[in-house]
Amino acid sequence: MFKTIVLRSLALAILLGFSPLSFALSLYPSLVQGACITDGTVYSMVKSGETIYLGGEFNYIGPDTGYGATVNDLGVLSGAFPKMNGIIRVIIDDGSGGWIIGGDFTKVGATTRLHLARINAAGTLDANFHPDPDGSVWALKRVGTTLFVGGDFTHIGGFARNFIAAANLATGGVSSSWAPETNNRVRAIEFANSTVFLGGDFVTVHGENRGHLAAVNTSNGAPLGNWVANANSTVECLAVSGSTLYAGGSFTLVNTTTRNRIAAFSVSTGAVNSTWNPDSWGNVSAIAVGSGVIYVGGSFSHIGGLDRENLAALNTTSGAAIANWRADADGAVHSLTLSAWNLYIAGRFSHISGKDRRGLAAVYTFSGAVEEFDPNPNLDAWAIAVSGSKLCVGGEFYMLNGQWRHNLAAVDRFGSHILPWRPDPNYGVFAMTMSGSTLYVGGKFSSIGGANRLRLAAFDTLTGNVMNWSPNPDGEVRALLINGSTLFAGGYFHNIGSQAHMHVAAMNKDTGVPIGSFNASPNDGVKALALSGSTLYIGGDFTTVGTTARLHLAALTTGGTLVNGWLANADRNVNALAAYGGYLYAAGNFESVTNYIAAGGDPHPASPPPSPNKYIVKLALSDGAIQSWNPQPDNVVSGLAIEPPNIYFCGIFHYVGISEHHFLAGANLVTGAVSNWNPNPDYYIYGLYIKDHMLIAGGEYSNMGTDFRPHLSLFALQAPASDWDHYE
Repeated sequence: MFKTIVLRSLALAILLGFSPLSFALSLYPSLVQGACITDGTVYSMVKSGETIYLGGEFNYIGPDTGYGATVNDLGVLSGAFPKMNGIIRVIIDDGSGGWIIGGDFTKVGATTRLHLARINAAGTLDANFHPDPDGSVWALKRVGTTLFVGGDFTHIGGFARNFIAAANLATGGVSSSWAPETNNRVRAIEFANSTVFLGGDFVTVHGENRGHLAAVNTSNGAPLGNWVANANSTVECLAVSGSTLYAGGSFTLVNTTTRNRIAAFSVSTGAVNSTWNPDSWGNVSAIAVGSGVIYVGGSFSHIGGLDRENLAALNTTSGAAIANWRADADGAVHSLTLSAWNLYIAGRFSHISGKDRRGLAAVYTFSGAVEEFDPNPNLDAWAIAVSGSKLCVGGEFYMLNGQWRHNLAAVDRFGSHILPWRPDPNYGVFAMTMSGSTLYVGGKFSSIGGANRLRLAAFDTLTGNVMNWSPNPDGEVRALLINGSTLFAGGYFHNIGSQAHMHVAAMNKDTGVPIGSFNASPNDGVKALALSGSTLYIGGDFTTVGTTARLHLAALTTGGTLVNGWLANADRNVNALAAYGGYLYAAGNFESVTNYIAAGGDPHPASPPPSPNKYIVKLALSDGAIQSWNPQPDNVVSGLAIEPPNIYFCGIFHYVGISEHHFLAGANLVTGAVSNWNPNPDYYIYGLYIKDHMLIAGGEYSNMGTDFRPHLSLFALQAPASDWDHYE
């Protein structure tokens, strides 16, 4: 029997992405790898069967790729690629099936890499390559075994190098002799005729005047004396075709020749091509040279004599826009890359030729028709490169292959697959609960699932359809709880439908009709509900229930009558409640709790002293008596979840007792002893939920420890027994 259980547990460990040994020996919750993340705060979660429902204030949910990834020719994630913790601005292939990456990042996976990294063909970080420039990298050019690097840095590889340097591709060692020394950012680098061409924000190179565009030698980086093509504003991109250098940017004049934002030059002399003049009505940020055609991208509305939105194909002889080629982008284009008959595009757009394509797209080079390639990043893309059948993409995004889901979404039980259900409430979701196959959702929305529903709605999870169920509270719903045929709701409302119900209400879960006799009437918001037997516990901002003083905590019968024998008063708001084993755990903004009300409602009389519990407290379910249990978080606690022997809590604290625990911690239910588990998120967590031995944490954070995991994390607490049977 023991052998069978171990095998089942190992099978589950492998499925969750843990090594079998680490899973078997771990005493603490283990972060589930491969779960989705969101682009905004998650406040509420509920699990039913094989589905996890997520509510909050977000617009997109998807795999947590970090700021770059490799994809196939359809845009589907393909192959290993380490997570980077900052924007990727430029990508080139390394000539060996891997990639050179530049940008704003400082880590690749758990390894420090400042702004520049090499990723091997296997998708792993090259441990030998670490020039570590001290500022962002914007431009890369590989020539044989030499890598030219441009950006915002002033030091790289142990050398002082202002904005431009050359490094050995294999070792990352920086050239000791090549130092053009520009006075500002280098944005573009090209190479031809044994000459390195630079474009950017600079106006001097090696101490000589060179306005935004320069040609330098390969020996020491000095500017070529006979090559002068001074632009009057930034050069953002460069491309070479034969004896011609193309430049794009924000300039309007080169030397004394008018050239609006795009121009062609002689590679050998720097002379402006007198006949090639597309005359762009807006900045040009990307150029790709095709066979007899120049593809350009940027922020323009007219180029080559024709209206073209941000993307165009130009004749190589005259610069005229090709009339039968059109692929308008509805936002800026940052990068272009060619591969056979495909033109790959990265930028800030959401449509190409009217088709949904967010940030990344591909069009046919011969027609401009949009291809199936659709990685669907959550934010803008800056870079795209091709190597064989692989593509590498990067930018401001940190999710790819996700889905647009506004404020409410459903994923599988491990959080790795997004389900097609898309109710899209128009405002935030703060509370959810399940009863059978019905999902109840509360928040501040006014429409959901294609129907008008004010702040409270019900869904049939078998069909995904919103139900004909509409209590219509007149204010936000912050808490929901089911008891038999009754749904309890707490929040900041005064009425449910046409009936007066202040801040807490009970209604028939099937019809949504409020129970008129339930009328506790706290005088301010109810943010938390908990149930034990026939007693409903409420927590929130209130200071009276009906006409009776109750400071932020109260016990009611399920019929709505105040339980007079239960008394525990907090001096400030209560945010969360959880009932277990004869006790009520309460968390919030409070700094003291008492078991009495003094004359005038003062919770701080001189004698007897209040409880030392700050932000979290354990109370008897029977009478509210304060227990000698105190984990001692040093700031507000916003959420609670229980799986014996522990209670997990989250908030905005940094210490629990004398131990450093940022925003998320656990403690023993009986003793209050703080768990050694320390996931260390980097910002606030607002909601916790546990079911089937899975802890789900939602909030505003970006990282969970060293893992980039914005807003949503799943932790396996132990191997679920139901899964043991599954893997027999």
